[in-house]
Order: sequence, then structure tokens, then C-alpha cells
Amino acid sequence: MKPWKQYQEDAASFFRSLGFEADTDVPIKGARGLHKVDVAVRTSKVGVDQLWVVECKLWKTRVRKQEFLTHKAIIDDVGADRGILLSEEGFQSGAIRSAEHTNVSLRSLADLRENAEEDLLDFGISQIESKIIRANETLRKLVRRTSFSRTGPTLTFLGSVDADSLIDLSGRVSSMRSALDYVRLNRFPVILAFLPYKEDERVNGTQELIVKGSKFMDWAEGVLMAQVANATERLE
Repeated sequence: MKPWKQYQEDAASFFRSLGFEADTDVPIKGARGLHKVDVAVRTSKVGVDQLWVVECKLWKTRVRKQEFLTHKAIIDDVGADRGILLSEEGFQSGAIRSAEHTNVSLRSLADLRENAEEDLLDFGISQIESKIIRANETLRKLVRRTSFSRTGPTLTFLGSVDADSLIDLSGRVSSMRSALDYVRLNRFPVILAFLPYKEDERVNGTQELIVKGSKFMDWAEGVLMAQVANATERLE
């Protein structure tokens, strides 16, 4: 793989490792034309989809003002929420001044790994928390009735859904929530009891938990959507 292409892949992998969706060489249609961006990073926060466009400059010289202006024009044309211009050699003073008070960040990949990881990890946790809220809302809609007795609550589900599967999934989602609580408190190792069809695992870092948690919530969403499709009664 050519070095510049590897640089793009390394940037995309960094965002993926924190639970974001990231693809390289993505065509995005703007108001004035089609743009092929180096890395498209997609996120969803509190139910609002966001797009970050990352431009990778693996140059032996500092990036000039003109490259910043070109990147900023693409950001504006496609309506991206944020732009990131990456260069390991730095930026000329004109580019730095032009980027002030804009939605474009001038960074190196090394900077992102060293300085932005804490914020991005926090955002990655928030992403999983949002998915947990949506999953619990879907689970609630698949319940027809809840009755209570001395032994605890009894759930009656809509017709044709797999009750055992949903009860198991509900427990796993609850375990995912508990794992995030321990991460917020920085209490490691965290026991992952939510992973499907696997023995419990221990993780010693936030990034590893976000990767595994994101994959789990994607799996959980697939299970829930299949159950919604199977329901013979109309959801609320």
C-alpha cells in the first residue's frame, strides 16, 4: 500500500477504534458538485447524525493556506459539521490564522492520538449510551403487558416475537449499561458480561470496551429489528 493511502487508513482506523464509522475515499455530493474525501467520519449524538470530513496531507512540507481554503470550501459545500486537516509536517502560518474560529481543525495524527483521545473516548461512550436508550425504547414497545407479583415483574410480549431472546437481550443491554458506569468511574478491569455467545471477558481500557460495546450494540439492534419485523401486532 502506498504511504499516502496508508496514512488515510491509519486516520480512519483511529476513529473506528473509538467507535465511530469511518470510510476512506468516499464520494459525497455537495450543492456545487461531487467531492471525493479522504476520510468520512459519521457519528450520531442525541439522535442527530453528524459528518466530519478528514483531509490527509502526507507531505514533506507544511500545508499552505490554499489547502486549508480548499478543504473549508468542501466542508461548506457538503454541509459537514466539522473538518479536520491532517499533516505530520505542520501548517504554514497563513493556514493557522485562517483556521481560527472555524469548524476546521488543523492537526497531526500524532496530535489526535495524544491529545484528543480523552474527548473522543468520552464521545464514543456517549454514542453507546444513545444506542442503549434506543434499544430499551424498542424493547418497551415489544412488551404488551407488565404484571407484578411477589416474585417480581412478568412481561407479556407482542405476538410472534421470541420472548426468551428478548429477555436475554434485555439483560445483556443492562450489563452493557453497568459496564459503562464502571468505565465512567475509571474502575478497571471491567467484566464484560453482555457479549453474545461468549464467555465473560475482562477489559483494562476504555478504548477496548468502546470497540466491543459498539459491536455488541450493533448486534443488539439487528436482533431487535428482526423481532420488530416478526411482531404480528402493531407497535405503540
